[in-house]
Amino acid sequence: MIKKLGISALLVTALMLLVAQTVNFSQYINGLPTVSSIGSTDKLYINQGGSSRALLGAAFNPLAVGNGGTGSTAASGAALDNITGFSSTGAINRTGPGTYVVGALAVNAGGTGVTAGSGQGLDNVGGLGGTGAVQRTGAATYTAGTLPVGSGGTNCAAASGTCLDNISGLSTNGAVQRTGAGAYTAGTLPIASGGTGATAGSGTVLDNLSGLSSTGILTRTGPGAYSFLAIPLTVANGGTNCAAASGTCLDNISGLATTGALQRTGAGTYTAGILPVGSGGTNCAAASGTCLDNISGLATTGAVQRTGAGAYTAGTLPVASGGTGDTGTAWSAFTSGVSCGTATFTTNVARQKTIGKTVHVSFDFKINALGTCTNSMTFNLPATAQSVAAFAGRELAVSFKGAVCAFQAASTTASCIQDDISNFAAGSEIIGSGVYESQ
Repeated sequence: MIKKLGISALLVTALMLLVAQTVNFSQYINGLPTVSSIGSTDKLYINQGGSSRALLGAAFNPLAVGNGGTGSTAASGAALDNITGFSSTGAINRTGPGTYVVGALAVNAGGTGVTAGSGQGLDNVGGLGGTGAVQRTGAATYTAGTLPVGSGGTNCAAASGTCLDNISGLSTNGAVQRTGAGAYTAGTLPIASGGTGATAGSGTVLDNLSGLSSTGILTRTGPGAYSFLAIPLTVANGGTNCAAASGTCLDNISGLATTGALQRTGAGTYTAGILPVGSGGTNCAAASGTCLDNISGLATTGAVQRTGAGAYTAGTLPVASGGTGDTGTAWSAFTSGVSCGTATFTTNVARQKTIGKTVHVSFDFKINALGTCTNSMTFNLPATAQSVAAFAGRELAVSFKGAVCAFQAASTTASCIQDDISNFAAGSEIIGSGVYESQ
């Protein structure tokens, strides 16, 4: 409805005539009607300066930046993006009339000149180029370098004893001691401060610590209490009661009065006497064969031989240990098998004794009937020969000539002839003996 006359009424009338559909005026502002709604495709014609201007309804919702709006239907950062045309991120800095930039805020604009936290930001705002601790030296004046003692530093560029000298003001050598508030000294640490009061190791150090001035053997008598004992120190006080080294000292501390080897028999218990085998002795009061019996445990007689670790025997010493292996047994007979052609023999003696590989032989062969026998007879050896050998003998019934029985290495028989190689006769009797090496 038209609520005012004059120019307002005329404007309303003009608007109603120009719009294709009914326009509702909800209120008046400063005497002018306002449009409450209009279709998105309807046109509104406004006469301005003698010319008509047509506006689409969509141009009002939202109002574009070109029409003086924000291009946004609600408050948001997008509205600022629309009216500024910004697309990058950062601080907004006005650089001139109608000119703005977005990014790192420069130092001259109150920023750091960097987009992320770093030491570069501190360099930019401080204008510092050196390295070290940062110190304010005056109004708006700062330096980077070694922090002096006056600013709470050490005035040292690297760790060293000089740093301690700088902050303490000390120049003498020795242990550092606090003597009062803010007061320190360097020198010999007194006993009251846990030192020795001495500048070099010596007995004086002990004197200082203990406060003792007497001489003698020091003993602790209680907490923090010490005294001196008389010399020589008695056994009861852990001494030997001896003024000089001697056997008496051992007697004093052991309480022994007997003589002999000293042996510990139990905790704190010792005896002196004959040292038994179980304690590494012989259990002998004087040298004798009994001492060997005691330590060896042997009771049989004969040569003593070690048969293994800690094992010994007494008896016949075998050939392998350098003995004969012979216990005194008699010689034994062997089968001679004596022959010479077709002669017949009586073997009176054919005996041997073997000790190791040494064979002793004794023989006596008599021809009964000569047959075809000529000048050589043979008989069996008790064992195969290892090397060449010969037995000496003689004929003792007919010719009484000398005879020899010889054989080669590896032989099992010996051949016997008379000295002149003459033929044997019926009744000839050859005797002989000898020694040879068997295999």
